[in-house]
Amino acid sequence: MCWKPTEERTIPAFCSTLAAIEERPVTIVSKPDCRSGGCDAIIDRSGVRVALEHTTVDSFEEQRHWEEACGPVLQKLEENIRRAHPGVAVDVVLEPAVVKRRRDWKRLAAPLTQGCLAMLGRIGAGERQTVRLPGVPFTVTLDRRLGTGTAFVIHWTPSDRDGQLVDAMVRAIQQKTKQLAPYMADGHHQTVLVIESGDEGLMDRCRLAAAFEKAAGIVGGVLVDEVYACEGFREPPWFYPIKRGDLTYPNVPDFDDWFHIQARLHNPQHP
Repeated sequence: MCWKPTEERTIPAFCSTLAAIEERPVTIVSKPDCRSGGCDAIIDRSGVRVALEHTTVDSFEEQRHWEEACGPVLQKLEENIRRAHPGVAVDVVLEPAVVKRRRDWKRLAAPLTQGCLAMLGRIGAGERQTVRLPGVPFTVTLDRRLGTGTAFVIHWTPSDRDGQLVDAMVRAIQQKTKQLAPYMADGHHQTVLVIESGDEGLMDRCRLAAAFEKAAGIVGGVLVDEVYACEGFREPPWFYPIKRGDLTYPNVPDFDDWFHIQARLHNPQHP
């Protein structure tokens, strides 16, 4: 077992989905990357050998590291506000910050919490206030809503995140095309690339597909035979064809069909 956890989950799920939709056997034959640095998997697609690569993309640069760094601090801030002011409906909005490292976020926990609690004690229902708190290198807005409710902490993502996603997609295409190049050249394999996002809040199949379309234009075309977008935040993951042969999203005819087929597979009540 040498796959990453996302690969252990996603590649078998892809094969199962492909088999169900195409109504023919799809099985994992080997994991060349484990022994020779080849592709992630060789699969048998009803007698056709397929070299498969899997990759993940973030919604913006270093998203996973950023969430790991700030997530615990912001969750604790939300809990502290709710405990100190139960029933108060307030949004605490943090501007996109330059803070990247976990230890720096940990240092911000105390001044951020103290400052927000002090601000909340000074503003009334229906009021909104934006300040730069002592010791905090970004602005904080408290928006206290009318009526009762609870506190939510909102940290804005970078304003250029769409461009950052396209840049990440370009890198993924270039790196994985290089990885699959020997299989393209040998004449014995089809090639498949699965591009996954686990971000339910900022990503969906259409945003992934649109970013791929732009990235494909930047690199001057994608040589991999088939490319699939993967919504990894679903259980099990869902997949959508975004390139088949010469056709690239939005011109892949069964892109939307795969949504409805998978909806029926996982929910028999879906129309």
